[in-house]
Amino acid sequence: PSISDESLVGILQHGDQQANVHAGLIDAIAKGVMGKIEEKNKKDSIILISSATQSKVATLFQQVGLAVVQGDVPHVEGGAKFEIFPWGGRSEDDGLPDARTHIEIQLKKFGVTIGRGGYKIVDVHKKKDLLNLSDEKIGDIRGGSDFAVVPYKTANFGINLAISVLWELKTYENTVQQTDALMHFESQGLVELLAARCISNQPGVLVVISDLVTGAVLLKIDYNEECDAFEVVEYEASLDQMGYMVAQFLSESAVPVAGFRPIEAHQNPRDMPVIKFKKTKLSQEVGLALEHFNDMVDDTEPNSRERVQLVEQLFRSMDVPYMPSIVHYSMYV
Repeated sequence: PSISDESLVGILQHGDQQANVHAGLIDAIAKGVMGKIEEKNKKDSIILISSATQSKVATLFQQVGLAVVQGDVPHVEGGAKFEIFPWGGRSEDDGLPDARTHIEIQLKKFGVTIGRGGYKIVDVHKKKDLLNLSDEKIGDIRGGSDFAVVPYKTANFGINLAISVLWELKTYENTVQQTDALMHFESQGLVELLAARCISNQPGVLVVISDLVTGAVLLKIDYNEECDAFEVVEYEASLDQMGYMVAQFLSESAVPVAGFRPIEAHQNPRDMPVIKFKKTKLSQEVGLALEHFNDMVDDTEPNSRERVQLVEQLFRSMDVPYMPSIVHYSMYV
Protein backbone atom coordinates (compact mmCIF):
# COMPACT_ATOMS: atom_id res chain seq x y z
CA PRO A 1 0.00 0.00 0.00
CA SER A 2 1.17 3.54 -0.73
CA ILE A 3 1.94 6.08 2.03
CA SER A 4 0.68 9.59 1.63
CA ASP A 5 3.07 12.53 1.87
CA GLU A 6 1.29 13.72 5.02
CA SER A 7 1.77 10.35 6.73
CA LEU A 8 5.42 10.21 5.75
CA VAL A 9 6.04 13.67 7.19
CA GLY A 10 4.31 12.62 10.42
CA ILE A 11 6.46 9.51 10.71
CA LEU A 12 9.63 11.52 10.14
CA GLN A 13 8.60 14.15 12.67
CA HIS A 14 7.82 11.46 15.25
CA GLY A 15 11.26 9.92 14.60
CA ASP A 16 12.91 13.31 15.10
CA GLN A 17 11.03 13.79 18.37
CA GLN A 18 12.13 10.36 19.59
CA ALA A 19 15.72 11.09 18.57
CA ASN A 20 15.60 14.41 20.43
CA VAL A 21 14.28 12.65 23.53
CA HIS A 22 17.02 10.04 23.33
CA ALA A 23 19.66 12.73 22.76
CA GLY A 24 18.32 14.67 25.71
CA LEU A 25 18.48 11.62 27.94
CA ILE A 26 22.01 10.81 26.80
CA ASP A 27 23.03 14.43 27.40
CA ALA A 28 21.48 14.44 30.87
CA ILE A 29 23.17 11.16 31.77
CA ALA A 30 26.52 12.44 30.49
CA LYS A 31 26.18 15.65 32.48
CA GLY A 32 25.24 13.69 35.58
CA VAL A 33 28.23 11.37 35.20
CA MET A 34 30.59 14.29 34.54
CA GLY A 35 29.15 16.13 37.53
CA LYS A 36 29.83 13.16 39.78
CA ILE A 37 33.35 12.82 38.38
CA GLU A 38 34.02 16.54 38.97
CA GLU A 39 32.60 16.28 42.49
CA LYS A 40 34.80 13.24 43.21
CA ASN A 41 37.87 14.99 41.80
CA LYS A 42 37.14 18.03 43.94
CA LYS A 43 36.80 15.87 47.05
CA ASP A 44 39.99 14.01 46.16
CA SER A 45 41.86 17.31 45.78
CA ILE A 46 40.90 18.48 49.29
CA ILE A 47 43.55 17.71 51.89
CA LEU A 48 42.07 16.80 55.26
CA ILE A 49 44.63 17.62 57.94
CA SER A 50 43.66 14.74 60.22
CA SER A 51 44.21 12.16 57.47
CA ALA A 52 46.88 13.80 55.33
CA THR A 53 48.94 11.19 53.49
CA GLN A 54 52.66 11.41 52.88
CA SER A 55 52.23 11.30 49.09
CA LYS A 56 49.63 14.09 49.01
CA VAL A 57 51.71 16.29 51.30
CA ALA A 58 54.86 15.67 49.25
CA THR A 59 52.99 16.73 46.09
CA LEU A 60 51.57 19.80 47.82
CA PHE A 61 54.93 20.99 49.14
CA GLN A 62 56.60 20.40 45.79
CA GLN A 63 53.81 22.43 44.21
CA VAL A 64 54.39 25.42 46.51
CA GLY A 65 58.17 25.08 46.43
CA LEU A 66 58.90 24.16 50.05
CA ALA A 67 61.68 21.73 50.90
CA VAL A 68 61.96 20.10 54.33
CA VAL A 69 65.39 20.25 55.98
CA GLN A 70 66.62 18.96 59.33
CA GLY A 71 67.50 21.55 61.96
CA ASP A 72 69.98 21.34 64.85
CA VAL A 73 68.39 21.21 68.29
CA PRO A 74 69.96 23.27 71.09
CA HIS A 75 71.89 21.84 74.03
CA VAL A 76 69.88 22.57 77.17
CA GLU A 77 71.67 20.62 79.89
CA GLY A 78 71.33 22.28 83.28
CA GLY A 79 68.36 24.41 82.26
CA ALA A 80 64.66 24.22 83.05
CA LYS A 81 62.94 20.84 82.95
CA PHE A 82 59.73 20.09 81.09
CA GLU A 83 58.01 17.42 83.16
CA ILE A 84 56.24 14.43 81.64
CA PHE A 85 52.45 14.61 81.46
CA PRO A 86 50.68 11.71 83.25
CA TRP A 87 48.15 10.45 80.70
CA GLY A 88 46.97 7.67 83.02
CA GLY A 89 45.40 5.75 80.16
CA ARG A 90 43.10 8.61 79.17
CA SER A 91 42.08 9.26 75.58
CA GLU A 92 43.32 12.36 73.80
CA ASP A 93 40.01 14.21 74.21
CA ASP A 94 39.76 13.31 77.91
CA GLY A 95 43.32 14.40 78.58
CA LEU A 96 43.24 17.72 76.71
CA PRO A 97 42.05 20.01 79.56
CA ASP A 98 44.74 18.82 81.98
CA ALA A 99 47.34 18.73 79.21
CA ARG A 100 46.70 22.40 78.40
CA THR A 101 47.17 23.38 82.05
CA HIS A 102 50.30 21.22 82.22
CA ILE A 103 51.85 22.94 79.19
CA GLU A 104 51.09 26.38 80.66
CA ILE A 105 52.82 25.48 83.94
CA GLN A 106 55.83 24.01 82.16
CA LEU A 107 56.28 26.91 79.72
CA LYS A 108 56.34 29.38 82.61
CA LYS A 109 59.49 27.60 83.81
CA PHE A 110 61.12 28.57 80.52
CA GLY A 111 60.18 32.22 80.89
CA VAL A 112 57.02 32.34 78.79
CA THR A 113 54.49 34.92 80.02
CA ILE A 114 51.10 33.22 80.25
CA GLY A 115 48.38 35.78 80.95
CA ARG A 116 48.08 39.54 80.68
CA GLY A 117 50.87 41.07 78.61
CA GLY A 118 51.77 37.70 77.14
CA TYR A 119 50.05 34.70 75.65
CA LYS A 120 47.28 32.20 76.28
CA ILE A 121 46.90 28.59 75.20
CA VAL A 122 43.50 27.97 73.64
CA ASP A 123 41.92 24.54 73.25
CA VAL A 124 40.86 24.58 69.59
CA HIS A 125 40.32 20.89 68.96
CA LYS A 126 36.59 21.45 68.39
CA LYS A 127 37.23 24.21 65.84
CA LYS A 128 37.32 21.85 62.89
CA ASP A 129 37.55 24.76 60.44
CA LEU A 130 40.36 26.61 62.24
CA LEU A 131 42.84 26.08 59.42
CA ASN A 132 40.45 25.88 56.47
CA LEU A 133 42.10 27.36 53.41
CA SER A 134 40.99 27.73 49.79
CA ASP A 135 43.56 29.23 47.46
CA GLU A 136 44.26 28.92 43.74
CA LYS A 137 47.96 28.22 44.24
CA ILE A 138 47.75 25.96 47.28
CA GLY A 139 44.35 24.35 46.85
CA ASP A 140 41.88 23.32 49.56
CA ILE A 141 42.93 22.42 53.11
CA ARG A 142 40.42 21.48 55.78
CA GLY A 143 40.89 20.85 59.50
CA GLY A 144 42.40 22.17 62.70
CA SER A 145 44.74 21.39 65.58
CA ASP A 146 44.55 20.83 69.35
CA PHE A 147 46.03 23.91 71.04
CA ALA A 148 46.86 27.37 69.71
CA VAL A 149 49.20 29.83 71.43
CA VAL A 150 47.94 33.36 70.71
CA PRO A 151 48.27 36.83 72.28
CA TYR A 152 46.36 36.98 75.57
CA LYS A 153 43.74 39.49 74.39
CA THR A 154 42.90 37.68 71.14
CA ALA A 155 39.13 37.30 70.63
CA ASN A 156 37.76 33.82 69.98
CA PHE A 157 36.74 34.60 66.40
CA GLY A 158 40.23 35.88 65.54
CA ILE A 159 42.33 32.97 66.79
CA ASN A 160 43.41 31.71 63.37
CA LEU A 161 44.75 35.17 62.43
CA ALA A 162 46.87 35.30 65.61
CA ILE A 163 48.46 31.83 65.75
CA SER A 164 52.09 31.75 66.87
CA VAL A 165 52.32 28.11 67.99
CA LEU A 166 50.11 25.11 67.25
CA TRP A 167 50.23 22.01 69.44
CA GLU A 168 49.23 18.75 67.80
CA LEU A 169 48.86 16.44 70.79
CA LYS A 170 49.13 12.66 70.74
CA THR A 171 48.69 10.22 73.60
CA TYR A 172 51.66 8.18 74.74
CA GLU A 173 49.79 4.99 73.79
CA ASN A 174 49.24 6.33 70.26
CA THR A 175 52.92 7.22 69.86
CA VAL A 176 54.36 3.87 70.96
CA GLN A 177 52.04 2.03 68.56
CA GLN A 178 53.78 3.66 65.59
CA THR A 179 57.03 2.20 64.25
CA ASP A 180 58.33 5.71 63.56
CA ALA A 181 56.91 7.20 66.79
CA LEU A 182 56.01 10.91 66.55
CA MET A 183 57.41 11.17 63.01
CA HIS A 184 54.40 9.13 61.96
CA PHE A 185 52.36 12.34 62.30
CA GLU A 186 54.78 14.52 60.32
CA SER A 187 52.43 14.91 57.34
CA GLN A 188 49.65 16.19 59.57
CA GLY A 189 51.98 18.72 61.16
CA LEU A 190 53.29 19.92 57.81
CA VAL A 191 49.81 20.71 56.49
CA GLU A 192 48.92 22.50 59.73
CA LEU A 193 52.10 24.55 59.37
CA LEU A 194 51.41 25.56 55.77
CA ALA A 195 47.80 26.53 56.44
CA ALA A 196 48.63 28.45 59.62
CA ARG A 197 51.51 30.29 57.92
CA CYS A 198 49.15 31.37 55.14
CA ILE A 199 46.41 32.52 57.52
CA SER A 200 48.17 33.92 60.60
CA ASN A 201 49.48 37.48 60.66
CA GLN A 202 52.10 36.69 63.32
CA PRO A 203 55.76 37.01 62.23
CA GLY A 204 56.28 33.27 62.62
CA VAL A 205 54.39 30.03 63.15
CA LEU A 206 55.69 26.96 64.96
CA VAL A 207 53.97 23.55 64.98
CA VAL A 208 54.72 21.16 67.84
CA ILE A 209 53.80 17.47 67.61
CA SER A 210 54.17 15.86 71.02
CA ASP A 211 52.81 13.26 73.41
CA LEU A 212 54.36 15.20 76.34
CA VAL A 213 56.21 12.02 77.31
CA THR A 214 58.74 10.82 74.73
CA GLY A 215 59.66 14.13 73.13
CA ALA A 216 58.49 16.28 70.22
CA VAL A 217 58.76 17.08 66.53
CA LEU A 218 58.85 20.83 65.83
CA LEU A 219 58.24 22.43 62.43
CA LYS A 220 58.63 26.01 61.23
CA ILE A 221 59.05 27.88 57.95
CA ASP A 222 62.25 29.90 57.64
CA TYR A 223 63.45 32.24 54.94
CA ASN A 224 66.89 31.18 53.68
CA GLU A 225 68.60 34.37 52.52
CA GLU A 226 71.46 32.52 50.83
CA CYS A 227 69.07 30.58 48.61
CA ASP A 228 66.45 33.35 48.49
CA ALA A 229 63.83 30.72 49.28
CA PHE A 230 61.53 29.54 52.01
CA GLU A 231 62.03 26.11 53.57
CA VAL A 232 60.56 24.00 56.34
CA VAL A 233 62.95 23.31 59.20
CA GLU A 234 62.19 20.16 61.20
CA TYR A 235 63.53 19.32 64.65
CA GLU A 236 63.34 16.10 66.66
CA ALA A 237 63.66 17.21 70.27
CA SER A 238 63.42 16.09 73.88
CA LEU A 239 60.79 17.63 76.14
CA ASP A 240 63.36 20.00 77.66
CA GLN A 241 64.54 21.07 74.21
CA MET A 242 60.91 21.52 73.16
CA GLY A 243 60.20 23.85 76.09
CA TYR A 244 63.33 25.89 75.40
CA MET A 245 62.61 26.15 71.66
CA VAL A 246 58.97 27.20 72.13
CA ALA A 247 60.04 29.89 74.61
CA GLN A 248 62.77 31.11 72.28
CA PHE A 249 60.39 31.16 69.33
CA LEU A 250 57.78 33.23 71.19
CA SER A 251 60.51 35.64 72.25
CA GLU A 252 62.03 36.09 68.79
CA SER A 253 59.29 35.32 66.25
CA ALA A 254 56.01 36.35 67.86
CA VAL A 255 54.28 39.52 69.03
CA PRO A 256 51.95 39.37 72.09
CA VAL A 257 49.58 41.92 70.55
CA ALA A 258 46.01 40.96 69.62
CA GLY A 259 45.16 41.97 66.07
CA PHE A 260 48.83 42.33 65.11
CA ARG A 261 49.56 42.55 61.40
CA PRO A 262 52.96 43.22 59.81
CA ILE A 263 53.08 46.37 57.66
CA GLU A 264 55.32 46.42 54.62
CA ALA A 265 55.89 50.18 54.87
CA HIS A 266 57.73 49.70 58.19
CA GLN A 267 60.32 47.41 56.56
CA ASN A 268 60.77 45.51 59.82
CA PRO A 269 63.25 42.65 59.07
CA ARG A 270 61.30 40.35 61.37
CA ASP A 271 57.97 41.02 59.66
CA MET A 272 59.06 41.04 56.01
CA PRO A 273 59.35 37.23 55.56
CA VAL A 274 55.68 36.64 56.38
CA ILE A 275 54.63 39.39 53.96
CA LYS A 276 56.86 37.96 51.24
CA PHE A 277 55.59 34.43 51.92
CA LYS A 278 51.97 35.46 51.45
CA LYS A 279 52.77 37.40 48.29
CA THR A 280 54.72 34.58 46.66
CA LYS A 281 52.82 31.52 47.87
CA LEU A 282 49.22 32.74 47.91
CA SER A 283 47.07 33.87 45.01
CA GLN A 284 45.42 36.60 47.06
CA GLU A 285 45.77 37.46 50.73
CA VAL A 286 42.72 39.75 50.79
CA GLY A 287 40.55 36.88 49.59
CA LEU A 288 41.44 34.88 52.70
CA ALA A 289 40.60 37.80 54.97
CA LEU A 290 37.28 38.34 53.22
CA GLU A 291 36.47 34.63 53.47
CA HIS A 292 37.24 34.77 57.20
CA PHE A 293 35.04 37.87 57.55
CA ASN A 294 32.10 36.16 55.81
CA ASP A 295 32.52 33.04 57.94
CA MET A 296 32.62 34.93 61.24
CA VAL A 297 30.37 37.97 60.79
CA ASP A 298 27.19 36.07 61.67
CA ASP A 299 28.78 34.93 64.94
CA THR A 300 29.21 38.50 66.18
CA GLU A 301 26.46 40.70 67.54
CA PRO A 302 25.65 44.01 65.77
CA ASN A 303 27.03 47.06 67.60
CA SER A 304 29.53 44.88 69.48
CA ARG A 305 33.26 45.23 70.10
CA GLU A 306 33.80 41.89 68.33
CA ARG A 307 32.04 43.17 65.19
CA VAL A 308 34.22 46.29 65.14
CA GLN A 309 37.42 44.23 65.54
CA LEU A 310 36.35 41.90 62.73
CA VAL A 311 35.76 44.81 60.34
CA GLU A 312 39.05 46.46 61.32
CA GLN A 313 40.90 43.21 60.57
CA LEU A 314 39.34 43.15 57.10
CA PHE A 315 40.44 46.74 56.45
CA ARG A 316 43.97 46.03 57.63
CA SER A 317 44.22 43.05 55.28
CA MET A 318 43.49 45.38 52.37
CA ASP A 319 46.15 47.91 53.38
CA VAL A 320 43.57 50.71 53.26
CA PRO A 321 43.17 53.55 55.78
CA TYR A 322 40.94 53.05 58.77
CA MET A 323 37.51 54.50 57.92
CA PRO A 324 35.44 55.04 61.09
CA SER A 325 32.24 55.85 59.19
CA ILE A 326 32.30 52.56 57.26
CA VAL A 327 33.29 50.58 60.35
CA HIS A 328 30.46 52.26 62.27
CA TYR A 329 28.01 51.30 59.52
CA SER A 330 29.34 47.71 59.44
CA MET A 331 28.59 47.33 63.14
CA TYR A 332 24.88 47.29 62.35
CA VAL A 333 24.67 45.19 59.19
